[in-house]
Amino acid sequence: MSRAASDDPLPSPTVFSVEPGIYLDGEMGVRIEDLVLFDATKALVEMLTAFPRQALVVGV
Repeated sequence: MSRAASDDPLPSPTVFSVEPGIYLDGEMGVRIEDLVLFDATKALVEMLTAFPRQALVVGV
């Protein structure tokens, strides 16, 4: 899950987060946090987060 992570396999099932983001120094930042279910015994990877992905402009 990261460069410093153990080589041990993830427990199955397990839930983890994927958190890509962008940050502009001194201005702003945003990160999307998605929860993902991984179950090797069922060969299953499922996105648990159901939040819409469309951009939403507020305060205009």
